Amino acid sequence: MPKDIKRIVITQNLDRLIKISLFIFILSILTLIPLLFSPGSKTPETTDYIFHYCSMAIIEFLSFSIGIILKKSNKVRFSNFLLIFNFASLEFLCFLIFKYGTNSFNSLIIFVCLATLVPLIYAIEPIYYILIVLVIGLLMGPKFIDLYGTNSSSNGFVYIFIMCGLAMSRWFYIKNSMIHERKINERDNQIQQELEMASLVQKSFYQHDLTTIKDWDIAYYNNPMMSVSGDLFDFFVRQNKLDGLCIFDVSGHGLASGFITMMVKNTMEEEFYENEDIELDFTMRRINERVREEKGNIENYLTGIILRFTEKNIEMVNAGHPIPVIYHASTKTCEYFNCRLEDRQGAIGLGDLDFDFTTLTINLEKGDRIILYTDGIFESKNNMNIEFGKENFLASVQKHCNLDVENQVSAIARDITQYIGTAPRNDDISIVILEKK
Repeated sequence: MPKDIKRIVITQNLDRLIKISLFIFILSILTLIPLLFSPGSKTPETTDYIFHYCSMAIIEFLSFSIGIILKKSNKVRFSNFLLIFNFASLEFLCFLIFKYGTNSFNSLIIFVCLATLVPLIYAIEPIYYILIVLVIGLLMGPKFIDLYGTNSSSNGFVYIFIMCGLAMSRWFYIKNSMIHERKINERDNQIQQELEMASLVQKSFYQHDLTTIKDWDIAYYNNPMMSVSGDLFDFFVRQNKLDGLCIFDVSGHGLASGFITMMVKNTMEEEFYENEDIELDFTMRRINERVREEKGNIENYLTGIILRFTEKNIEMVNAGHPIPVIYHASTKTCEYFNCRLEDRQGAIGLGDLDFDFTTLTINLEKGDRIILYTDGIFESKNNMNIEFGKENFLASVQKHCNLDVENQVSAIARDITQYIGTAPRNDDISIVILEKK
C-alpha cells in the first residue's frame, strides 16, 4: 500500500480504536460491578466472567491511554502496533477462558465475533490478522477436538480460513478504493489547476488600458460564475480614440464558453475594422457567419451588442442581448434604451440561422452614460429564489449615478452581491459603463 494511503488508514484506525476502547472499557466496568457484588460471585463460572471483564477493562484502558498519547504526539505510525496488540490481547483472553475456564462455549463465540468484526471495523493488515487468528485458533484446537470432535474441528478451521480470506479481500478493497479516490482527487486537482490557468490566460487576454482614451470615461466589472467566463467585452481603440465596443454573452458555462470567448475575440475586432465604412448591421452578419464556421459543431451560441462611436452619435446593433441603460445627466434620470422588439432579436452562431440585424442610433450629451451588461444580473437569485430583475438593476444604476463611473460600477456590483447573499450563482456577471466627456 502506498505510504500516503497507509498513513490515512492508520490514522482512521487509531481514531476508531480510541473511541471503541473507551466504549468497551466503560461497558466492562459496568458489567463487572454487579458481578463482583452478586451472591454467586465465588462460583467458577462467575469467576471466569469476572476475570474476562476485568482483563478486558485493563486491555481497553491501556489501548485508550496509549492511543491518546500517540494521537497527541502525532506518532501515528506506531498506532498500527497498538491495534495489533488490542486484537491479539482480546483473542488471547478468549483462549485463556476457553482453555482453563468453565465458559468454553462463550469464549469460543467471542473469539469468532472478534475475528469477524475486527476487519469490518478496522483496516487491519492481512498478515497480522491472519497470524493472530490462526495462532489462537491452533492453540484452541486440541481442546476443541476433545469437546466437539474431529469433524467439527475441521469445519471450524475451514471457517477460520474463510474469515481470513474475507478479511484479506476487504483489505485489498479498502486499499484499491483509496488509491482510486486518490487518483480522482489528483485528476480533480489537475483539472482545477488547468481551469485556474485558463482563467489567468483569459484575464490577461482581456486586459484593457482605457486611461489613454480621450472622449470617454470607462469602467467595467466581470465576475465569472466559474473559473473562466462566458462573457466577452472588448474595446476597439486606435490612436487614443475609442472607435467601438462589443459585449457578448456565450450560452452555457465552463471551458466551452470560455474557449468561445477567446476564439471570437479577434473575429469581432477584425470584422469591425474591415467593415468600418459599411453599415454596422453588416458587420454583425459577418461576425455571425464567421462564428458559425469557426466554432464548428460546438452548440453554444452568443447574444451581444456592438457599438460604433462616430463624431455625431453612437451606432448600435443588438443581437438578442439585454437593452442598454441610458443615464441623462441633464435630468439625472436613467432609462432602458427605447427600441422595438424586432430591432434586438437574433443571436450569433445559432445553427444555420441568418438574422436581419438592425443598426440603431443613440445620441448622448456630455455627462451622459450608457450602461451595458449581461443577463446574469437579471437572473441572479437570492435565497428566496427571487431574481434581481430589471427593476432592481435600473434602481441600482439610478441610485449610484452621482458617483464617477469607477465607483458606480463597483457600487452596482456590490448591490447585486448583497442581493444574492449565500444563494448559489447561476451565470456570469459583466457590466460596462461609459460616460461621454
